[in-house]
Amino acid sequence: SDNVGDCAARGADLFESIAAEIIGAVILGATMAQRCKIEDPFGFISFPLVVHSFDRVVSSVGILSLSGTRESGLISPLEDPMEIMQKGYSIT
Repeated sequence: SDNVGDCAARGADLFESIAAEIIGAVILGATMAQRCKIEDPFGFISFPLVVHSFDRVVSSVGILSLSGTRESGLISPLEDPMEIMQKGYSIT
């Protein structure tokens, strides 16, 4: 049993997975830079952080683009939820 998931919900598990992925990529980048004898490994180390920073910006744009599809805070019962999700995915 995973105590993080039991106590803090699924968001904590998701955050843990993403953080472990970023840290692993940073370690791999540093190792590659060291093995290739690169003087300044900053680009190898910072690349995963930069990519995930862009992920946050792009996801925010996708979410904010859907705010215009709602009427008074609620989605119209006549709108297809899958169509709204497809629109956000396409914009993102």
